[in-house]
Amino acid sequence: MEVNQDYQEDKWQQYFANSKGQFELAVDTYLFFGNFADFYFEFEGSMIRWCNGIDDSAPVIIVPIQDEGNHDFERGLLRRFLSQLSYQQNIAIREISEIGSGQSRLKPWLDAPYHLGGFLVKEPLFEELENLSNRQKLALALFREALNTPSQYYSLLVYFKIIEIASGPNKTDEWIESHLDSNKIYGLQNWINQIPKIRTPGKYLREAQRNAVAHVDEILYKGDPTLNPDDLKQRSESNQVNDILKDLARMALNEVLPSP
Repeated sequence: MEVNQDYQEDKWQQYFANSKGQFELAVDTYLFFGNFADFYFEFEGSMIRWCNGIDDSAPVIIVPIQDEGNHDFERGLLRRFLSQLSYQQNIAIREISEIGSGQSRLKPWLDAPYHLGGFLVKEPLFEELENLSNRQKLALALFREALNTPSQYYSLLVYFKIIEIASGPNKTDEWIESHLDSNKIYGLQNWINQIPKIRTPGKYLREAQRNAVAHVDEILYKGDPTLNPDDLKQRSESNQVNDILKDLARMALNEVLPSP
């Protein structure tokens, strides 16, 4: 992959050179934007600079600071941006480290060790979703949390929470049944064929998967044991369920969020 490693100094001069300083956040992700060492996004009225990972340094995202003594605004802004970007690119973006400086400079202050390698996105799929409610922001934050976690059991719970947001209280079974579309869910029919016929797919996901992770009990509902991470058979089944729930969670997000 040959990429021009020159910074876009003209854009930096325009948006950052005269700022009070900059807040930087190093992230762990496979994303690599554009043909230069950096890429610019506009989000919630602020300019966000994405510095691609180079050699053994992690990607760094940078935003001008408003208050040299408090960076809570910038932290919140970047977290909301990453949640939207993670949803639209459908990829994990984890936070590594951060720094706030009262001085702006073209070369980022942060230099986080990192093993570079990933997906080159020349034209990123990103369009800011504006005027989001707290419910919509929560759904986006949960999706990135599920993508980011290394635990398949935690991600299973979080994907299910997104479905609960879309379906409303105690209606997940019906919502899942109405969204079982093999054109949108990879491997759906093969998974359905493996489900015990005593329950619908929605009820199975809720009782034998979601509840069997959330509740520590020997027997749940119709005899479902608490899922044991050391049980290889259960682990394999839950891994397959995670893929199904991820696709369902994206469908739920598409209903909860406004169209870009």
